[in-house]
Amino acid sequence: MRLLGAEVRSVDSGSRTLKDAINEAMRDWVTNVRSTHYLLGSVLGAHPYPTMVRDFHKVIGREARAQILKAEGKLPTAIVACVGGGSNSIGIFHEFIKDKKVKLIGVEAGGRGEQLGDHAARFRGGSPGVLQGTYSYVLQDAAGQIATTHSVSAGLDYPSIGPEHAWLKETGRAEYVPASDAEALEACTLLARTEGIIPALESAHAVAEVVKRAPKMKKSDVVIVNISFLILLPIDNWKLAIVRINQQSKSSVNNPRASLFPNSPLSGGLPHVRRSGSCDHAGSRARGD
Repeated sequence: MRLLGAEVRSVDSGSRTLKDAINEAMRDWVTNVRSTHYLLGSVLGAHPYPTMVRDFHKVIGREARAQILKAEGKLPTAIVACVGGGSNSIGIFHEFIKDKKVKLIGVEAGGRGEQLGDHAARFRGGSPGVLQGTYSYVLQDAAGQIATTHSVSAGLDYPSIGPEHAWLKETGRAEYVPASDAEALEACTLLARTEGIIPALESAHAVAEVVKRAPKMKKSDVVIVNISFLILLPIDNWKLAIVRINQQSKSSVNNPRASLFPNSPLSGGLPHVRRSGSCDHAGSRARGD
């Protein structure tokens, strides 16, 4: 952003996460309303932001649909994407909502535990509420105060989720599950070693869920995984995070190389997921064999 000429201001208030950055942006906006326009890059906030961002992002789903039909001759069995605010996931989900046979699976940040403050899984520990103009599921305490969140990925630690995701959850059209920090980091390593792709740590949560599900799927099943090729941590910090997670893992006490995915190449076994191609910007396809 700086390279393109923007002034970037860091946020030192609160937990210094996306929630606090939005707070500061809103304060600046209302203070300088004549000269400032507020922008939000996720499907959050007051209308029309959730709709606008979804409509910009739905090109992902259109491209994925066209390319998967061309490559496989059929729609996917499932689409898996990480969910923070939910822009990338709603972008790819939207084109397939009417296709009832296509499973839509969103993966939230399971963090380091199930206690409030240790994760950012809104559908696991949240309840309906309003945050920054959005009525959706919110991580909050009994008094309605917004809870702190945690995730190894900076993009998944928002305490609420886009309202369209809440609708998809409540109507049963989409399924939402958590993936822990440790699972995401190992999935990141797995994808890098087997495919030469280093995904964003956010997207690694989706990869982790696919690795869990693939052994139970049919060989004819096809899954689209929505992946962002972006590293939010320098490589050295990413490696350090993996080391720290492994040191905290119970399985690594007796076996430092123990894998959360016992059938993955990281533990000496054979992978159950193999990449059969790529959907350009939309992500990777994986078969359940």
